[in-house]
Amino acid sequence: MKIIINYIKCQKLTALLLTVFIIIPYIAVCNYFPTIPYMNYFFLVILFLLKIMVFEETKIRKKIKPRVQAELTKELARNPSSDEIFKRTVFHLKSRDFSLLATGVGVLITSIYFGQF
Repeated sequence: MKIIINYIKCQKLTALLLTVFIIIPYIAVCNYFPTIPYMNYFFLVILFLLKIMVFEETKIRKKIKPRVQAELTKELARNPSSDEIFKRTVFHLKSRDFSLLATGVGVLITSIYFGQF
């Protein structure tokens, strides 16, 4: 449970953006256009494409490495080792994947609630 809370703390902005741009529009579509079939699959495909195209692991790893190094330097009050940087980078990537997974589960729960699944 503690790791899930740490994931949420780490990627709260990503989770918020995914909620605003995926779950809330899905709720609006389910509420105002309930006759559109297979809309839940459309939003799940959007999440899958976001994972493949936008959240590409190698690009993100290079992008967040300096931020992670600065964060660890501030946290540890010394220069972090490459192993510490790697572990924290992997933690950030896993927390981003958790945000995507939680959004997908949110879409599925919403589709069950509205009887679309």
